[in-house]
Amino acid sequence: MVFIKKLSEVFLSAESWNIDNILTFISLLFAVIGGGFALKQWINSNRVRRVEFLDKCIEKIRFTDDFKEILFMIDYDQFWYSPEFHGSDIEPRVDSFLSYLSYICYLRKCRYLSKKDILILDYFIRRTCISYSTQSYLWNFYHWSCSQNTVCSFSHLIEYGIQNKLIDKKEFMDINSNEYIRGLHIPTSTR
Repeated sequence: MVFIKKLSEVFLSAESWNIDNILTFISLLFAVIGGGFALKQWINSNRVRRVEFLDKCIEKIRFTDDFKEILFMIDYDQFWYSPEFHGSDIEPRVDSFLSYLSYICYLRKCRYLSKKDILILDYFIRRTCISYSTQSYLWNFYHWSCSQNTVCSFSHLIEYGIQNKLIDKKEFMDINSNEYIRGLHIPTSTR
C-alpha cells in the first residue's frame, strides 16, 4: 500500500516527471495489461480443458459399449448382483465402470472438478449409487476389502454416495447388515 501511495505521489507531482519516470510508468502499465491478458488466457484455457475432460467422461459413459451396457442395467434397475456375479464375464465391466465413477468422485473430492462441473456427471453417479444391486456389490466389496486390510477401490464412490445420502451409512458400515445381498465370503467381524 505504501508503494502505491509513493508511486501516485511521484506521478502526480509535475516536477518529478522526467523521461525515466514516464518510461517506468509505461513499462508498469504494459506489465499490468500483459499480466491481466495472461491471466484471462490461463482461465479460459483451464475452462476449455475442463469442458474437454467432461466431454470425454460423458462420451465414455454414454457411448463405450461396456459402459453403455452397465449404465443401462443400472438405469433400468435390473437385478444383476448375486453370488454368481463373481467370476462372470460382466464382473470386470462393472468393476471398470464403478472404478471410473469412483475416479470422477476422487477428482471432485480433490477439487479438480467444481460442483458445477460435476453436475453434468451427477446423474450417472446418483443412479449408480441408488441401485440396489450396486449398493449390494459395493457393500460386499467394501467389507471384503476391510477383511483383507486394504482400501476398497471404490471408496470415493462410496464416500460420495454416503455424503449425498444416496447410501445409508449406518446400514452400509454394518458388516452384519441384512439389507444387502451377500456375494463374497466376508468374516462377520470388523477390522
